[in-house]
Amino acid sequence: MLVALAAPAAARTHGFIALGSLGEATAPAVGGWVGGDLWPGGKWGARADLYLFEFEHWLVEASAVRQLGATRPHLVMSLHFGGGYAEGDLVTLSCGLATQLGLRIGPLALVSDATGHVAIGDGTWDLLLTGTLGLAAAF
Repeated sequence: MLVALAAPAAARTHGFIALGSLGEATAPAVGGWVGGDLWPGGKWGARADLYLFEFEHWLVEASAVRQLGATRPHLVMSLHFGGGYAEGDLVTLSCGLATQLGLRIGPLALVSDATGHVAIGDGTWDLLLTGTLGLAAAF
């Protein structure tokens, strides 16, 4: 009996760098967003985001990311959870759902994200609900 052994395919590194718009729902505001993901193979990765509310106030966060489903490079859905720091000495905790849709025009992708943030500081807390839509260079 002949048994063929095959090594599993090596996981590829994926990621994106994106720039887009921001909307915030609890204290209505618009602004800008810059973000990026890095997936070093497998279903877990890392994420970094910079939110600019009204292009004046900022929030920066880092998150762990878990891929929920993908047909790479065309569609990727993921859940992210992490924390960060906001202007005004606020510490944040966040959780959200992100989607990446490849446009089939070179490396371009449309990315969207819905995230809840809890900002804690000086014995008080605030809830922020953000939505982003951007254009990404995916790899």
